Amino acid sequence: MRKAHIYWCPNCNVPLLKNYCAKCGGVGVKVLISSPGDCRFAFREDIKHIRLALLNETGENSFEKIVGAGKIVVLNKVRYIDFMCEVIVDGMRLGKVYYDPLLGKWRFRWCYYGAKKALEYGLAEYIKVENIKRVREGYIIKKHVDGRKEQQYIITDRSGEPIGVAYTTRIGIRVRDVFKEKDIIECSGKTATIDDVIKANIHHLRRIEGKAIIILKQITSKLNLPLIASYSGGKDSSTALHLALEAGLDPLVVYNDTGIEIPELRDFVFKQVEKLGVKVKVLEAKDAFWRNVDFYGPPAVDYRWCTVLLKLSPTSKFVREYFPMGVLCIDGRRRLESASRARETRLRRSRRIPLIISLSPIVEWNQLEEWLYIFWRKIDYCKLYELGFGRLGCYLCPNCALVEFKYVERKYPELWNKWLSKLEYWRRKLDYSEEWITLGLWRYHGPTTAMMDILSHAGRKLMSWQDKFKAYLHYISHYSRDRDILKIKFKVPLLLEKIASTLEAFNWKCKFTHGNILIAEKDYLYAKISNVGMVETNSASNILVELLSAIYQNIACRKCKLCYLWCPESAISFKDGERKINLKQCTHCMICLLVCPLASIFVRQVVVPLLEGSPKPPPLIKVDLAKYWKVKVQPYIKERKIPQIPWHILAGK
Repeated sequence: MRKAHIYWCPNCNVPLLKNYCAKCGGVGVKVLISSPGDCRFAFREDIKHIRLALLNETGENSFEKIVGAGKIVVLNKVRYIDFMCEVIVDGMRLGKVYYDPLLGKWRFRWCYYGAKKALEYGLAEYIKVENIKRVREGYIIKKHVDGRKEQQYIITDRSGEPIGVAYTTRIGIRVRDVFKEKDIIECSGKTATIDDVIKANIHHLRRIEGKAIIILKQITSKLNLPLIASYSGGKDSSTALHLALEAGLDPLVVYNDTGIEIPELRDFVFKQVEKLGVKVKVLEAKDAFWRNVDFYGPPAVDYRWCTVLLKLSPTSKFVREYFPMGVLCIDGRRRLESASRARETRLRRSRRIPLIISLSPIVEWNQLEEWLYIFWRKIDYCKLYELGFGRLGCYLCPNCALVEFKYVERKYPELWNKWLSKLEYWRRKLDYSEEWITLGLWRYHGPTTAMMDILSHAGRKLMSWQDKFKAYLHYISHYSRDRDILKIKFKVPLLLEKIASTLEAFNWKCKFTHGNILIAEKDYLYAKISNVGMVETNSASNILVELLSAIYQNIACRKCKLCYLWCPESAISFKDGERKINLKQCTHCMICLLVCPLASIFVRQVVVPLLEGSPKPPPLIKVDLAKYWKVKVQPYIKERKIPQIPWHILAGK
């Protein structure tokens, strides 16, 4: 993942986006930060959290001594089991402010510069070691000591120089961090305002704004497609929409109302579109989440069924109805947002909705650039950011930190209690302890690294992933494997004709024996299916996904209709709520399997891993959705003399 860099003007004492200060003409010094370096400014609630963390760590109100009043504070998010950010003041890292979900309070972990200040003011306990070569992460300095849980110590050498930090654990004082980089900048220590930061970075802000506007104008004129702008009310989409309007464009604003949005964010969106005077289309998921959560279970960072049903499905229906020839969508995606977006190109075709060409004018921006631009151009932003929210959207999103859930719980107890009742239903079904809810372990589906870290810190163990996945098998009563043969017993009768029709669409060869037995074959693999619910197969991995998807699509279809929407041949229809496949029109492209959340998420990530005995799901089936565009849509565009889309532009070249 690409790392962003920031600099600091030692004279003006402000952060710089490049190593030149436009305010004083001085040269900036590079700031040492952890990857990915997507820094942002500390808002009032962040300052409050830092104050509280320092109070909890030092036992006194030490904010002025450590941070100082009136200074610009920059935060850099780093990996942790919940919320953790490096605190940067005077161009140096003071430490890491974090929320400890186990203790339920804010903490502060010293970095080198912060440790020096803490020792100088006598605010921290320290341990002097003789042999610094033995000090490494995980090393036990002292065994079986008395002290409060997770008490922090600064480790020093014989001269009193800080070399790391350690914490009390069950077995003794363990080294947590070793100071490998000792960043000291000779800084003026001046107080500064956001206006001072803008003046210092004005040349860079004008440059990135101009570049984004030129890109928007050039690409929209070349593609000559209908224009929409995806708008969520967050800082990214707000910045992208502002740039589009500055470029003289008039996009239709599209807002996905998932039905579980934070109410303040939803209100902000409608106020903004009214203030800007833009056309808006609201895509409502209504109660789709609550209708499906009992089946799919709580959404997780590695189990995002909610995104498909609440966003992709309404968007697909909207695009197919209003833009059957394709549409250009301006969005606010950035590479530094997450590891999954690290390779995003500025212009790309949506993998899930191939009629959408997405254009991200701020794909290369970091948060510091973005926030400075917002402050400079006085763009309205949702005030939830000032309350400590790192991202905005659904109030129960698994990507949220526990401290963000605490705000929703305080401000909207009715909404949170409704979600809490669902979590309690699943907790009892899974037979978990209450920590599954209080520690936010529901946010992880499989045995992820984050979940293991939380359990390791808490000294707890949850049930095995196999026992958890079994609770999700709503329709399977028994399964067993004898060598290569897998036997499955379903609780309900199976409609063999419908299952055969779906399997044939997946390019299986099917035949009936004795009227109530279906024999299906593909690639030297077979399946024997009876109408009483018995399945016997030697299929594995992706082939097993196809087989079980065909069964589940006919006994547990969630009626999202994504398969119907994206079938290139219109071979799928829904009549009286029943899904039907016209095999004479079907070309076995497998798009219906890829877009179906029941198949690509539930069957692939829950059912097949359990039956295969491995928590790692098989890879997604490789289907080129863009083929639909080239084969089915572009000939019509040529006939109607609509300008073609240059493929070198789509490749981001």
